[in-house]
Amino acid sequence: MTSAGFSDGRPVWIPLESNPEAFNKYINGLEVGKVECVEIYGFEDDLLAFVPGPHLALIFCFPYSETSYSSVAKVYSDLIAEGKDKVPEGVFFMKQKIHNACGTFSLLHSLTNNLESIDMGKGSFADCHTSMAQAHKKCAESGETATPPETQVEFHFIAYLHYGGRLLEFDSAQNFPRDCGPTTPSNLLSDASKQCKNLMQNLGDIACNALAIVQKKA
Repeated sequence: MTSAGFSDGRPVWIPLESNPEAFNKYINGLEVGKVECVEIYGFEDDLLAFVPGPHLALIFCFPYSETSYSSVAKVYSDLIAEGKDKVPEGVFFMKQKIHNACGTFSLLHSLTNNLESIDMGKGSFADCHTSMAQAHKKCAESGETATPPETQVEFHFIAYLHYGGRLLEFDSAQNFPRDCGPTTPSNLLSDASKQCKNLMQNLGDIACNALAIVQKKA
């Protein structure tokens, strides 16, 4: 992915904005229930305490550049060399084949790996493909800023989830989720925030933002 444009023939979607309104429109468009997206105002413990729970996932958005791509790719290539490139049993992971769809895939991974906590609605994933594309386009075009050109890639989304006592990083540009160490549902945001802060530091304290996927209060 580069901001210069795409020439590989793969579908191109309009990038999503990283705000709760856009993601909640997407969730509602898919008719997924018992879940919503809220903003995370900072990674310090006192700010994380304002995020309503239960917490299902943290979605992290950071500027996309050759530097950030190379930094993340190095981490994953090292895991491949160590033989730690397998998708854990029971985990749903899908590699992104659509340009500018990383926001959608971060949400998809957040939802499909929390089926016991949400209502995914009716129909199979294949049946939902068209509605996913329509929901993506609708919420991408309803953002707070001007809709960017479809070939313009400025940000990348990744998701952090608790699964089986582990903190997993879901980056749809890669081939497998990264195991970031132990965690618990109650420590998910705190442990995921540490990963986000490390990435920010490695990339030069870049500006970024984060969202939480949480169970909706009845």
